[in-house]
Amino acid sequence: MQKFNSENSPNIKRRMRRSLSVKISPKLSRRNSIIQEIEAENNIAEFGLRRLTTFGSKEYLFYPDDNIKAFWDTFLLIWIVYSVTVLPYHIALDNTKNSPFWIYLDTSIDIFFLIDMIIVSSTAYLTKDNIIINNRKQIFKNYLKTGFFIDLITLFPYQLIESTSYPEFYSLIRLSKALRAHKLAKTFYSSFHLLGKVLNLSFTVEKLLLGLTVFVVFVHVLACIWIVAGVKSMKADNWISEYDINDPSIKSHYLSAVYFIITTIFSIGFGDIKPINDAEKAICIVIMAFGVFFFTYFISSINLILNLKTKKYSLLTHDLRVLQNIKNKYRVPTDLYKKIEKHLKYSHNNIEKYHKSFALSLSSRISQQLIFTMNKKLVEDNIFFSDKPDNFIRDIVLHLKPVKLDFGEVVCTKGEVAQEVYFVTEGKVAYFIMSVDYETIEAGDFFGDAELFHLEYREFNVKANEPSELFSLDHVILLNCLRSNEDAKASVITIAIEKYRILKKKEHAAVYKKKFYAGELDNVDEDISYKIDLSSKEENQNQMDMYIENIETS
Repeated sequence: MQKFNSENSPNIKRRMRRSLSVKISPKLSRRNSIIQEIEAENNIAEFGLRRLTTFGSKEYLFYPDDNIKAFWDTFLLIWIVYSVTVLPYHIALDNTKNSPFWIYLDTSIDIFFLIDMIIVSSTAYLTKDNIIINNRKQIFKNYLKTGFFIDLITLFPYQLIESTSYPEFYSLIRLSKALRAHKLAKTFYSSFHLLGKVLNLSFTVEKLLLGLTVFVVFVHVLACIWIVAGVKSMKADNWISEYDINDPSIKSHYLSAVYFIITTIFSIGFGDIKPINDAEKAICIVIMAFGVFFFTYFISSINLILNLKTKKYSLLTHDLRVLQNIKNKYRVPTDLYKKIEKHLKYSHNNIEKYHKSFALSLSSRISQQLIFTMNKKLVEDNIFFSDKPDNFIRDIVLHLKPVKLDFGEVVCTKGEVAQEVYFVTEGKVAYFIMSVDYETIEAGDFFGDAELFHLEYREFNVKANEPSELFSLDHVILLNCLRSNEDAKASVITIAIEKYRILKKKEHAAVYKKKFYAGELDNVDEDISYKIDLSSKEENQNQMDMYIENIETS
C-alpha cells in the first residue's frame, strides 16, 4: 500500500511542471488534511512494523513484514505443497518410498519444519484490531491455540521407523504429514486475492476458485488414504481384491480411488466400488461427512455466481434493448450506436458505483475516510484536488463517472454544449485543431473546465492520443459544489479563465504554424493580433518559432 505523497512523487512533479493549471496556480501542489491523516494511518504498510518505534521493536524477534520472513515463507511453501501432493502419492503407490533418497529428503523437510516452528514462536503478529503483539509469552500462547499441536504431530520422523506388523496403520500415520496443508490457508487466500485483482475477478469467483483448489487437494489426499486402506490392508477382503484391481498403476489404483471419492462426496454412490472391511467403512464415514460440507459449499457458490451474473446481465440486456429501440425509431447513426453500446457495457462492468453507495451508508467521518481511500489514486495523483477542502473533494468524487476512450476517439468537439469536466487517470489526451496537437493532457491532469464559466459551447477539440481512462463530472454538480466552497470557487474559476486564454493563444499559434508551412498565410484574417511581419521568410520563421516557444513556456 502506498501512502498519499503527491509532493515527493517524481511523476506528480513532472505533471505539475507540464500542467497549465499548476503554471497558473502554483499552490495546487499542496495536499489537504484528510490525505495527511490517512497517510499517517497507513504508516504500517509504508515503513514496516519493525521500524515503528511506538511498537518497541525487539531483537531476535521476527515481524510479519520482514523480508527474511517473506523469503522463508516462500521457501517453506514449496515443501508444504510437496507434503500435500507428492508425499501422499509416494506413501500410497510408490514402492521406492523407503529408499535412502526419500528418507533423507523427508528427514530434511522435517528439519525445515522444526526450524519453522522456532520461527513462528518468535514472530510478532497482528490482532484483528491491528494491534501488534511482540511479547514472547503471548506469541507462544497464540501459537498453542492455532497450529502448534498440528505442527508437532507432522514433525515426527515416521519415515525412520519401519513397521511390518501393521503396514496399513503405519502408512496412515505417515499420511498425517498432509496436515501441513493448514499452513497453506493464509498463503492460498492471499494468492487467489492477488489473482483476482490481476484477472479482475469478483469476490465470489475468487472464493469459488479457492474452494475448487482445496477440493482437488482434499480429493487427492483422500484418494491416497483410500488406496492405502486397500493396498496395505492385512486382510484379504478389501476393495482392491474385491474388484480385482491388481495393476498398481495410476490408471487403475489412483483413478479408481479418485472416482470412488468423488462419487461418495457428491452422494452419487453407483455402488460399483464400495467399502469391504471395517477400516474402509470408517474411512467412508469421514469422506461422507466432509462431502456434505463441500457439496453444500459448491452448490451455494455456483448458485450465488449465477444469480449475480443473471441479474447483472438482465440489467445490461434491458438497457441494450432500449438502445436498440431508440436506434430503430430515430435512425441513430451506427457509429453513435456503437459508442453508446460500448459505454453501457463499460458502465455495467464497473462496480465503483456500488462501492460508493456502501460508503454513503456509513457515518459521516468514516464515510469520508473510506471514500478518500477508495479514490486514493485519483485524489493523490490528480492536480485538481491538491489544494481543495476535504468536503469539496468528497462531494466531487461521489459524482464522478468512468469514461473509457479508444485511440483517436474525440471526447470534446468545438461547438458542442460544454457540460463536463474530465479527470485523466490513464493514457493521454490532446487539444487539437486542423489535425495538429498543441497541448497534451497526461494522467493526473484535468481538462474541459476552460469554457464552463463564461461560455456555453466548447471552444476546443480534444481527442485521445492513446487508449485512456477518465472520470467525468457534470458541470451542474461542479457549480453546486463551488457554491458551498468559496475557497475552492475562486481557485477553480481563475484557473479555468486563464487556461482558456492560454489555450486560445496556443490554438492560434498552431493554426498559424500549419498555414505557414502549407503556404496559406494569405487566408489568415487581417485582424488576428498575433500575425507576424512577413518581410522575410527566414526572419518570419525565427519570429514564429520564438513566438510559439514563448507561449509554451509562459
